[in-house]
Amino acid sequence: MSLHGVEKALYDLGVDRASKTAFREDPDTFLQRYRLAPDEHAMVASFDVASLIALGVNPMLTMGYWIQVAPDRSMRSYMARLRAPSEKGPA
Repeated sequence: MSLHGVEKALYDLGVDRASKTAFREDPDTFLQRYRLAPDEHAMVASFDVASLIALGVNPMLTMGYWIQVAPDRSMRSYMARLRAPSEKGPA
């Protein structure tokens, strides 16, 4: 696993228009650009921000990625998802 790879993917999704477009069109193909373990790939593709935070991802990166590319980009939805129990346990 590579925390750096996850954070690089989230950073790109937060700041790069071409990355956002590519992710929206095909998240799995976009995420193949990064060295991610299968569980990391799944966390990013499914917007599992609680698990990303538990993994140690910078909270500002998770929030920026959510606001830029999540289906429901509201902060209320982000906070609800953040508080939801993840596969790794409660956030």
